[in-house]
Amino acid sequence: MREHPLSRILLATFLLMICAPLAAAPGDDLLAEGQNAYSSGNYDLAVTKLESFVQQYSASSDRNKGELYLGCAYLARNAQASDTATARTHFNYILTQGSNVKEYRDAFFHNARSYFNEEDYSSARTQLTQFLSQYPTDNFNQYVYYYLGVCESKVGTFDQALAYYARCEKEFPNSPLVGYCRLESAIIQGRKGDYQAADKALLKIVEDSNSTPELVGQATIQRALFLLLQNRPQDAIPLLDAFFQKYRNDATLVVTLQDALLYEAYAYFAQRDFQRALNIVDEIERLDSTLPPESASLKLKLYLCMKNVDAAESLLANLAASTYGKENADEITSYRAMVSVAKKDYNSAIQSLFQMLQPVAVGASSTELEFRYYEQNRPNPLSALGFVESAGLLAIAYAARYGANKAESDNVAQEALYQALVKYTQNLNDPAISMALKGIDGARQKVASNPSVSQDAPLVVFTPNGFVDTRPVGGDGIVPSTGSSGSNFVSYVPSNSQGTTAPGKPGQGQPNQPNKGSQNQNQNQNQNQNQNQNQNQNQNQNQTNSGTASQNQSNPGTQPPNQTQTVPSAEGESIAPTPLTATEARDYLQRATDYYTNLDFTRANELLLEAMTKSETFWQDCPAEATRIALLRAISLLELGKRSEAQMTCEDILSYAPTTQEAAVAAYYLGMLADSIGRRDDAVKYLSLATRGRNDFPYADVALYYLGTNEYERGNIDVAAQNFARVYRDYPQSPYWSHCVWRLAKVQADRGDDVAAETLVNEALRRGADSSIIDYLLFLKGEIALRTADYEKAEIAFDMLVDQYPSSVWYSSARNRLAAIPSLPSPSAPSSQKKATPAKEALPPATTTQASQPSENTTLHKPQAPASSNSPRPLAPSGAESRPLPSKSAETSVRLPSATDLRERAENSIPQELRQSRSSRNP
Repeated sequence: MREHPLSRILLATFLLMICAPLAAAPGDDLLAEGQNAYSSGNYDLAVTKLESFVQQYSASSDRNKGELYLGCAYLARNAQASDTATARTHFNYILTQGSNVKEYRDAFFHNARSYFNEEDYSSARTQLTQFLSQYPTDNFNQYVYYYLGVCESKVGTFDQALAYYARCEKEFPNSPLVGYCRLESAIIQGRKGDYQAADKALLKIVEDSNSTPELVGQATIQRALFLLLQNRPQDAIPLLDAFFQKYRNDATLVVTLQDALLYEAYAYFAQRDFQRALNIVDEIERLDSTLPPESASLKLKLYLCMKNVDAAESLLANLAASTYGKENADEITSYRAMVSVAKKDYNSAIQSLFQMLQPVAVGASSTELEFRYYEQNRPNPLSALGFVESAGLLAIAYAARYGANKAESDNVAQEALYQALVKYTQNLNDPAISMALKGIDGARQKVASNPSVSQDAPLVVFTPNGFVDTRPVGGDGIVPSTGSSGSNFVSYVPSNSQGTTAPGKPGQGQPNQPNKGSQNQNQNQNQNQNQNQNQNQNQNQNQTNSGTASQNQSNPGTQPPNQTQTVPSAEGESIAPTPLTATEARDYLQRATDYYTNLDFTRANELLLEAMTKSETFWQDCPAEATRIALLRAISLLELGKRSEAQMTCEDILSYAPTTQEAAVAAYYLGMLADSIGRRDDAVKYLSLATRGRNDFPYADVALYYLGTNEYERGNIDVAAQNFARVYRDYPQSPYWSHCVWRLAKVQADRGDDVAAETLVNEALRRGADSSIIDYLLFLKGEIALRTADYEKAEIAFDMLVDQYPSSVWYSSARNRLAAIPSLPSPSAPSSQKKATPAKEALPPATTTQASQPSENTTLHKPQAPASSNSPRPLAPSGAESRPLPSKSAETSVRLPSATDLRERAENSIPQELRQSRSSRNP
């Protein structure tokens, strides 16, 4: 374990105040020696002395004190795999005696902390929540809040994590953890994709005069990481270099300085300046006379990128022989496979990775695979990022062997492996993993068609180490208090977790933030080049100046297309890039469009990927065609069911061409994808981008409807109503118009404005509402009439619903309302004998959609929509709650255009498959 300098800054400051007894109790000297050893950080000696004390003086009145110190000593030492479990046995000795024991509170807290240190976040969360419930005002709760925030973040419940961090800051404003709570909160913003807000919060920490140098360093590293994930290495480098230059002589910051240099090396790696990156890695070693494992991993990959396989093998041998290598055998296996691929020894790479990852066929099809890696209970298993890289490397090895031998079984295997990997990563929600997946996809496609690439260009995929574990370290030397009150509270800082936690079985919802493995055990992730630009290196392909390319990524269109620059290659010579011409791009687009319109989505995708990977400067060569190519590929991927890849491609469009019409369409797809899996925050973010100022956006009405429903479900009623009102006002011909009218009417009714609500309902019914919403409108009309005691109007509305919509979700409730209506002065005939009124006869025929019935006491609050397959777009969720969808007859106006339409509009600025005539619906 690398000692973190913060542990020397924030060690325990409280010492026990024990009055000397008249006569020393048996074992007092042994207990005191153990306590002193613990307080000075000599945990081995503390364990020896305290074990002797509890064994020799088991009947001592200080037995519980000895057990508490001994448990803390084991927890702090953590030198053996069993230390944490052993610590719990000593804490449990105290806990079994009940809460009246004065050491109970401390044992309770440290027992909960032991699960956190083991990265058993579920158990830790349970224990910490119980502690919070039992001791709601305890000073320990600042650490409880912090730990709970980390636990929630690990399992992806970010909003709950933010709430705990906020409570820590609010209730303990002077706590040393406040800065770290702010840091973790900023990281969550970045993980959710709001890089601008994250950077602003991190910069505030850096500029805060109260921030320690350690905290400043961690915030700076996080800022750099988010820049790397945005393909902006040129912006990350000066931040890291400035921090290093300012604190390079501070001996207490060695570990943080090494981390800053490591990420600076990543940045140069992303720019393909391998020699500069290698020089920085050597600087890391000079700082502390040792090369940390994560830096050794990066150095190995740099050697492979520079085609120095002998140096890579030598370094790997040293790493494998080290203690770290022996404890992390799976990482070593992955590195060996990497070297084997570089040497074209595909058989060895496949054999070792296959045995480790254990992909197996599932279901009736032998081409559908799942990985059994995490079912093997392996010691120190790979982190999520490490697993993704290893599985991707296996797919690349099969693809390379297929490229060399053209054995179709290898081609089938590489595709099946990649699809299994995509399925595994769908719930990880980690941008670093998305970046790795993109690089893997490009590499496997490239090597399958050109086997020489596996040796002539590096196949390692650039991915920074993911999210740095920013937990403050130290405090393992805490001196336990002797009372149950908070008066003897110790200045304690949570310690960093040890080891690696398996992220779980593939496809079962993984922790979203890597643990300490993100620094020490994710070395497999630190690999080559930025997203689409890194996928395509061929010996005869040229490179672009990475600084200029990176600038163009953040400012698309600022560099003239096809501007020629030179950059040193891995061997040092200068070569010029070969851009993709507009003519070539249009040819690719036309051929791919032909495949797409003939429903050959696989060939369309392959051709579009070839276009995107043909040039290192794809996005700058011909910006107009580039965005159209990328968007058509995203839609082709969706047709193939490859949602994760489609999402990454859409995100590229937003990154490289944020002001284009294609970006609005990409944002629409991202929003609908997020909506379909219940990610409301993401749905709102992307759908807002799609509709903000986009009067020419062809699916604005659809996006506004789903934006409104997501805002409504988040409780933002006013914002939701504004979006529904835009459809009501600007898109009267939309099949979503009457749906939005019903929503607006419901909002008005909930606010008590029955007049406005009824006016909207009547307007929708009079103008001819979509058939799938009429029963909703009728039920709402009846409810309003009941509330205003207009029983005759209520009876007409409910009776109409019962007569014409027997399959409605409101049918049962409408009948109950009819039965409860007071007798009218002139009672009408029974419902079954009534003649249809002209209003009834004017209504469209009822739909036959069947769904569950609402409860008897259902009012205007949240009806359940009928389960429908008639979604307005392929991505709309089926049966989404409280969302009646347009009927089939109305749906046709928002479906994809026909093949003829696509061909006719081949040269339009928006890709053909998304354009249609909407002139009557322009606002």
